[in-house]
Amino acid sequence: METRKITVISSTTQSRKELMSNATTLGELRAELLNVGIESTGMAFLEGRSKTELFVDDAILPTNVPDKNGNPTNELVFLITTAQKKIASGLTRAECYDFITTNNLNKPIKDIYGYSFTNLPTQTLESYIDSWKTTQIASSHNSEDSSINSFMTWVKNNKEFSEREKQFIFYALNEYLKESNKEEDLLALFNGLI
Repeated sequence: METRKITVISSTTQSRKELMSNATTLGELRAELLNVGIESTGMAFLEGRSKTELFVDDAILPTNVPDKNGNPTNELVFLITTAQKKIASGLTRAECYDFITTNNLNKPIKDIYGYSFTNLPTQTLESYIDSWKTTQIASSHNSEDSSINSFMTWVKNNKEFSEREKQFIFYALNEYLKESNKEEDLLALFNGLI
């Protein structure tokens, strides 16, 4: 594999790092991250362009993923978070279907993933529901000057992000809000995007 740029956003250290990598598996990438001072043992890796979640060292890193313009690229963007044994919502497939239809989320899900929600894995639906709930909580924030509300509005209205990239950002926001309530830290985490 040729050298490619990989951007890593750590939810635990709230840092962003870019590195040039030859890694083809998650294990190789973990070793390279350790060499630059990023500890990732026991962490889950979510690749933002392809929406691929990687846990085991033998996992092959995605290649030729579409960028925001739909062109294939090998540059990857990873959010690394603590691995969860169970999805936070804990919904069954039937509960996911009910939630999606009740909240009219059919079209947004199809726009993001390219498939009807009935064709997606339950874990993907649960992750989307958790992210959607987070966006609803943050967007209903009382203050018009709310940093989170302003950030989310900016992301939603930014034409430079594809729907998949927006979903990745909201996923990262969701993961962060599970661990912290500091809006300033969240904005610092995504400072490179603004």
